[in-house]
Amino acid sequence: MNRNHGNQDWIFRDKKDYSPIFVDMIDDYNQSIDGYVLDDNLSGYSVKSLDENITKFRTIKDVKTYIKGNKPNGVTDELIDKYLESYKDYM
Repeated sequence: MNRNHGNQDWIFRDKKDYSPIFVDMIDDYNQSIDGYVLDDNLSGYSVKSLDENITKFRTIKDVKTYIKGNKPNGVTDELIDKYLESYKDYM
């Protein structure tokens, strides 16, 4: 963990590793500024809303449908598309 920024240090070693896909939807820290591959300008979702709905997601399309239908202020469909596209090699 990088305590200087208060973020969690996620490293993609293998496509089967845990990903920060939901963490990045909540936090407001973009790891790409530290040289990470993923550009996560997406934030503002609540832990509660994701936790209450996560068991309904079976595919990335389900995730996309949910987060587009429940966008926080300032989040656009284009931002969501770009965010999820950055995960395509890890799913």
